[in-house]
Amino acid sequence: MDLMTILGLGMGLGAVYLVMLEGEILGLLYNPMSLILVFGGTFGSTLISYPFNVVKKIPKLVFLVFFPPRVSKARYVINEVLRLARSVKAGGVASLSEENTQDDFINSGIQMILENISSDEIRDNLNKEIEFTSERHKQYANVFRTMGTYSPIFGLLGTLIGVIQVMRNLTNPEVIGTSMSIAITTTFYGIFAANFIFIPVLNKLHAYSDQEGLAKKIACEGLLAIQKGEGVYMIERKLELFLSQQYRSMK
Repeated sequence: MDLMTILGLGMGLGAVYLVMLEGEILGLLYNPMSLILVFGGTFGSTLISYPFNVVKKIPKLVFLVFFPPRVSKARYVINEVLRLARSVKAGGVASLSEENTQDDFINSGIQMILENISSDEIRDNLNKEIEFTSERHKQYANVFRTMGTYSPIFGLLGTLIGVIQVMRNLTNPEVIGTSMSIAITTTFYGIFAANFIFIPVLNKLHAYSDQEGLAKKIACEGLLAIQKGEGVYMIERKLELFLSQQYRSMK
């Protein structure tokens, strides 16, 4: 489980709860009709915007936010590549036929090496796979960007509906209160959903995609180094540079 996600949820919900409790409006912001308008409208518009094969991935993507895949981590890939390099050093390239990892990308590279495909072709094929994977991830992640765009709009729509109800019932104080409640709560739900759910999920998925892209690049360079017959120590140094470069880019 991703502890940063859990910590962020706890801090965010806790902050909102304390402010609402202090302002004595905790019970006032619960409005089922506002929830239906914001989330129903947002999901409905998202269904219109994307084909089913993309939308059906939403539950899995949300799951990944809480339980990220471990096999795509850069450190795991480096360890696997070094293990393969030691195997080749001990038994030659043919020993790769007996190797199998949890990473399909590495397994694909192993098969190309065993089939004696040139290093240029291997690099080209693996780089294309990296590129296509990145584009696919962007498409899936953009579903949450779309929802983050729609939800405040539906919040505004709820506000307009509430104002219209107020204008129609200026002589009825009880109806005015209910209408204003809808106007305020829909805006709250729309902004809250966009900035606390949809956009954070989008950013988390982009971060995971970048991590996986880095891991695949490391795997590509490591496999090519194995094919060239480079030593284990030199391969390790070469792959560690990727992590060093990533650290420098974060500064």
